[in-house]
Amino acid sequence: MLIKTFKQLISNNYDELYCHLHEGALIGIMTKPFFKLPVVFDAQGSLTGELVTNNTIKEGSLTYKIIFQVEKFVTNNADKIYTSTEGLKEFIKNNFSPKNKVKVIRDL
Repeated sequence: MLIKTFKQLISNNYDELYCHLHEGALIGIMTKPFFKLPVVFDAQGSLTGELVTNNTIKEGSLTYKIIFQVEKFVTNNADKIYTSTEGLKEFIKNNFSPKNKVKVIRDL
């Protein structure tokens, strides 16, 4: 996806990157040094929280700590964050240090 994103950015003109989930936002953040486009992160939940809930990783494990640092990096480096709930907005503000505004856009 990173290579495809670079190809799209080279051959098209965009005002910003709208990135879905942590994976998409990480790719967007990786392109920022080259294209200087703001990254809009559409957050749907906590990455580590979902992995723990689905028994993919154990809370407090080394894997958890590494993935949490990636989640923190993405959250703190996106230019804007959109969530669909007040609860997620508060979770982000309480657990990370986003330098951006977190805005709730409710699902219809």
